[in-house]
Parts: sequence; C-alpha cells; structure tokens
Amino acid sequence: MRVAAGIIAVTIALLLSGCGAYAPEFLPQPTPSRDDLVDTWKHEYEGETATLTLHEDGTLDYENLPIELLESSGLRSTDYRVGDHDGTGTWEYDETGSFFEGLSIELSFDREGEDPYVTSIGVGNQLPFDDIILSYVVGDPDSGERYRFYH
Repeated sequence: MRVAAGIIAVTIALLLSGCGAYAPEFLPQPTPSRDDLVDTWKHEYEGETATLTLHEDGTLDYENLPIELLESSGLRSTDYRVGDHDGTGTWEYDETGSFFEGLSIELSFDREGEDPYVTSIGVGNQLPFDDIILSYVVGDPDSGERYRFYH
C-alpha cells in the first residue's frame, strides 16, 4: 500500500512540475483595451518591414502591406513577404470579447475610385502572454500560417 501511495505522489509531483511552464495557457488572459492597440505594428520578413499604424481617432496608415491583406483576390502566399502597398483607412475594435471567443480588429482600407476593402485581423498574445500580437490568417486557418504584426 505504501508503494502505491508513493507512486501516486511521485506521479502527481511530476505532472504538476511538468505542467508549470504551460500553466499560463490555461489561465484567463486580460482583454487588451483599445488604447493597448493604438501603436505602430510591424511585420518583418527577410530584412523588410510592413507597418500598420492604428491611431487613437480610428484612422490607420499602412506601408508595404502585402496584397493578401488588401483584397480578397484569392491569392494566398505562404512566404510572408512584405508588399509594396501604402495607404490609409479606418479601424474598429470591440473589446467586449475575450481571447477564448476570438478578438479581432476590423480594418477598412481605402482604395482610390472603389469602395474600401474591409477585413479583420486577429488580436492575441505572444507566449508567455506578456505582449499583444496581431495576426492575419493566410489560407487555411488550421495551417497556422499567418502574417504576424508586433509592436
């Protein structure tokens, strides 16, 4: 009986110590406020940078964004390249959600002579949950392929 109790105690200790590094993943994370998102966000790839600047007044500026973020052309690249598209637009954020429900920012990109292109970009946390990240899914959401913007 003492051996069985010892095995159980060691098993529990190993499980608890082994899960310690991942425990933050299972804890609720604070929802970023709108003010947390007002900043310049950067996506870097092979020494080049695309920027998305979200202003407090709900406007945005962008530089070097890839075409995948600016239109629903059906083109989906997995090389995460930086594009050559610059412009302006607007953004909205609903901070009543949670990370588990899926937070996103609605982006509206101005296009000359056309209606704005509206899309959304996800709001999440970079492990170990100490920084916010914006991500745009490329192709199949299950593939894990995303454009990631850091500030």
